[in-house]
Amino acid sequence: MKIWIWSCMFSIGGGGRLLTNLATALARQPGVHYVRVVLSAQTG
Repeated sequence: MKIWIWSCMFSIGGGGRLLTNLATALARQPGVHYVRVVLSAQTG
């Protein structure tokens, strides 16, 4: 399975930590080939 996490709004603080933990947990699941995280270019 291929998973894309798309975020147009992103917070460097808690949002970054949450997104990192989410992507890591998803990547460890059996059957997941890769997890891609896509952030908006307008993210501060």
